[in-house]
Amino acid sequence: MGKLLNFDKVQKDYLSRILKGDREWFAAADENKAYISDGHFVAAMPRDMCAIKCDIPKHIRCTADVLNKMIDVNIYDFQELLDTNTTLKVDRDNIKMLKNADGEDIWINEKYAKYFSDMNIKYYGSTPRNMVYVVALGEIVGCILPINHK
Repeated sequence: MGKLLNFDKVQKDYLSRILKGDREWFAAADENKAYISDGHFVAAMPRDMCAIKCDIPKHIRCTADVLNKMIDVNIYDFQELLDTNTTLKVDRDNIKMLKNADGEDIWINEKYAKYFSDMNIKYYGSTPRNMVYVVALGEIVGCILPINHK
């Protein structure tokens, strides 16, 4: 994995939010992976790529086991989603449109997609209501909850 994956931005945002007192963000780790989330996305990285000390109890609001179950799926049970490179401004957020094989639009918040933009990624999913999985180098590196947008 190593150098082709870059989790710096999500770690910097996590630290910035925690220092500002944001209690929505959390980090957790197990022996192999570290996870950062705010409840709308999960970034899953090799433990040795995480500079955050995840075993400090005040940072653990969700266990690593729960976060691992979110990404512990067989990606081939899902279809690759087409990145349309289409974005819309909705309220304060930019949302990004993906399409599944049936031509259904699946929208995700672009700010979460940007955490993975330094990697050669593919999106996987099924319907506009199901989790979107972010895959790099054949491995799930994160997931993003879709946005209900018509």
